[in-house]
Amino acid sequence: MSQYSEETKQRLYAYPIVCVLSYFGKRTDRPSCHGNYFSPFREEKSPSFTIDPVKNAWFDHGLGIGGGVVSLVGMLRGCSKADALDFLAELSSKDGGVEAPIPAASPETHLIVDRDEDLNRRVLLFYAMKMRGIPTSILRQYCREVYYHLTGGTVGSFYSIGFRNNSGGWALRNSRSKNCSSPSDITSIDIRGEQSPKSSTDRVTVFEGFFDFLSWLVYRGLLYPDTDICVLNSTSNVARALEYLRSHDEITLCLDNDSAGQRAVQLIAAACPELRLTDMRPLYSGYNDFNEFLTASRSMGAVQDGKNIKYPFNTNSSKL
Repeated sequence: MSQYSEETKQRLYAYPIVCVLSYFGKRTDRPSCHGNYFSPFREEKSPSFTIDPVKNAWFDHGLGIGGGVVSLVGMLRGCSKADALDFLAELSSKDGGVEAPIPAASPETHLIVDRDEDLNRRVLLFYAMKMRGIPTSILRQYCREVYYHLTGGTVGSFYSIGFRNNSGGWALRNSRSKNCSSPSDITSIDIRGEQSPKSSTDRVTVFEGFFDFLSWLVYRGLLYPDTDICVLNSTSNVARALEYLRSHDEITLCLDNDSAGQRAVQLIAAACPELRLTDMRPLYSGYNDFNEFLTASRSMGAVQDGKNIKYPFNTNSSKL
């Protein structure tokens, strides 16, 4: 067995369990976005294998046992802990590294972006496709692979899927963390699929996060939007979005089904009384956001390529 530093061990312990399952050819689909996975240890009709992506832990309800990624590899390969670590080191080297647990930036720390490049890391592509339902073609069209570090004593360099805002900051996501870099701003995209602060048509569709926007593209079978797009990147950016929104005649709101989403809908409706607003949340009323709705719909086979879906989505939307 190779000797690993504590920092390296922590990175190996953080290798996503779903990526290990995929490597061994095990099922990584779920009947619902909140449901269990199918056990990698047996054939079963009802999934009974739970994964906690935050803790990177698993539990098999059929066997009554669980653990971390190292114990999972040990069971799948029938090997020792030392050999499991060596296997994870080899597997992660093929991806150029693993996603480490990344603390969120705090008032005592600052997130500093070092560089961005084309998305190629398999662990990020796997996360987007298998856990978020976003094909690589759409992901690469709008996102980058962003490398960064944190000040304030946090050691290490990290990477995530990055979505750039109008001021050059980034919304950053991977299977282990949710972060952002300064400055904070909205992201506006025109009907050519290009980032632009100016309107290109009389319609605009608003999302809270970029995975909701990408999910909307998947749901409708589009590579480029057929309306202008406004991604808030945070509901705290509603005020920043108003000038851009008012440059349109129609606004379609695809915000989250939570209290923050409700407040954002109310703020936009109050600030834009002269515009025609459509609230699309009834379409995915049983889910927190559009991405959650997409992943559930795809797992149930309700969404294939979205090519037959027209704008707006259906007649269940609400006029404000």
